[in-house]
Amino acid sequence: MKTVASKSDLIRVEKQLVQKNIDLGRELRGSIKELSDTVKSIGHSVKIQGEQINTLSQSIVTQGVELRTEIKEQGNEFRASIEKQGNEFRSAMEKQSNELRGEIKDQG
Repeated sequence: MKTVASKSDLIRVEKQLVQKNIDLGRELRGSIKELSDTVKSIGHSVKIQGEQINTLSQSIVTQGVELRTEIKEQGNEFRASIEKQGNEFRSAMEKQSNELRGEIKDQG
């Protein structure tokens, strides 16, 4: 025994299926739009972070150059100071040596 569906039942079921497909299509398009918006937002964030990284990299390079320059200048100043102190020490030693020679000569 077969149940025969009426033509109106078939038309009604077909309309329901068509409507269900339309609704599912709308949901899918909505989901796709949300995902697309999310991807765009993430892409924008990545771009901003990339720019920040570039800025930080440039700042690090600049600070490195400045630091090397400062270290070089301080090193030069330190060397000059040591050389000056060495010269002063030699001069003082020569003076004391001459004085000592003079005293020895006077005593001898």
